[in-house]
Amino acid sequence: MKLCCEVIEATGRYRYHIKYEIYKINHMLHVLVAQHQLGASDNRLREIAETLSEKLEPAHTKDPSLEPITHDTWQTLMGKQIRSIELAEFFDKELDDRFNGDKKALLVEYLPQLIDGMSAIATHGIIHLGYALRSPSKQSIADALALMVYSYKTLGHMNANKHQV
Repeated sequence: MKLCCEVIEATGRYRYHIKYEIYKINHMLHVLVAQHQLGASDNRLREIAETLSEKLEPAHTKDPSLEPITHDTWQTLMGKQIRSIELAEFFDKELDDRFNGDKKALLVEYLPQLIDGMSAIATHGIIHLGYALRSPSKQSIADALALMVYSYKTLGHMNANKHQV
């Protein structure tokens, strides 16, 4: 399990961008978690990561001149497809500092604000979150929430009471 976590983190946000070839989504986490759950050996996980990485784009660099993302500013980035690393770092910090590692509390706080935008990128944000919840890497949850912010695109709220007489 330790190696799987190391491979996931080594191939994550600081090495590869969440998107490649303009519109495709990086599925590294999905494949590594699934293979780990199916009992893949350490060598097999490394091979998979190496093969998948051939098409991926390097992670985008952070701009140190930008203000840090905070609890008061993260929503301004919804759907803008920028600052994915900083968003993930923000959610890491929230998980550790504000929620004391409680993943459920983090999700209760942020998921209601993001769920309406999950239709973006063919629902990959919520799919990524599902794999993140099965991942041995704590970092995966923050990466998934960052993807949901990064790719947010709402279809509009469905108001069930809208047509009531």
